[in-house]
Amino acid sequence: DTINNIYNNAAVFVASSIQEGWGLTVGEAMICGAAIACTDNPGYLEMATDGETALVSPISDSERLASNIYKLITDYNLREQIARNGNMHIQNFTIETSYQKLKKIFKDSVVKKLISEELGVHAFYQRDRGIDMDEINSLRLGSRPDRYQMEDYISCTYNDVFYEMCDCVLEEKVVTRDSHGHRQVSYQKYFKGRIIKIDFKRDIHKELKVVNQPMRGFQAGDLVKFETEVTEFNKKFKCYASSKEDGFYLLTPYMIQKMLELEKMYVGGIYYAVMHDNLYILINNNGDSLEVNISKPLDHKQLERIRADILIGASIINEFRMDSDKFNA
Repeated sequence: DTINNIYNNAAVFVASSIQEGWGLTVGEAMICGAAIACTDNPGYLEMATDGETALVSPISDSERLASNIYKLITDYNLREQIARNGNMHIQNFTIETSYQKLKKIFKDSVVKKLISEELGVHAFYQRDRGIDMDEINSLRLGSRPDRYQMEDYISCTYNDVFYEMCDCVLEEKVVTRDSHGHRQVSYQKYFKGRIIKIDFKRDIHKELKVVNQPMRGFQAGDLVKFETEVTEFNKKFKCYASSKEDGFYLLTPYMIQKMLELEKMYVGGIYYAVMHDNLYILINNNGDSLEVNISKPLDHKQLERIRADILIGASIINEFRMDSDKFNA
């Protein structure tokens, strides 16, 4: 009640945070009819549009913020217009639409900047794109989805090796009938996680599939099933190759060790395929990369997690020695 009274009696509300998970205080002040002066913190920008629902200044520009506060205090008409616009805007505000818009702003600004810092200015990022679905289907690691969604596409050349990755959700249509015989359609998720594609510079002319929890619809095709000499690996993974010789050529003891290490990092299925002269890694861990928790401040811990998401492709190239002459000579 005390906070509500403060909001209701405020003519101007100032939000000057450098970091903010989600600008709820700005929304609360708008509901109570206060005019807003705030920084361009991503947490505020879903609700605060400069000159319309707020007067917005750059985070580092304290003079501009002070000037905006002064304008709202001294200019009655401007203050009433900003307050009225903000109040009308917040009435149409929902958590879901706000989250989606805030996510777009965050990814198109903060995530893009982090990708440039970690992978270089030539790295490419597109929020609403993914690896071609027909290409993923051709691997036959799982059923062809009835519905799918891809996002957070990154492509980059690292140590002279080109790779792509994206988040992916695959769903299968399920048709049932209720007690009255009415047809009901729903979608069941069978993959949610990261897809990484690493390009070989040379023609391998070999195929390999390694899976620890076969996805629904997995097909080995004409590949030959084989086991490695590592018992721990054989207990966790099923291996298929164009021939046993090809399998042992690709699946070296070092590669086996690194696959076991990667498997321990993720809860859920992990699938490898060497096809089309590429290495594909599908991590089915119910993960959603490059996302920010809007209920918490955008602090060092959140940024470090996002940086780790960005670097997973480069890390695999390093750890799996994908830049060696074996794959790129």
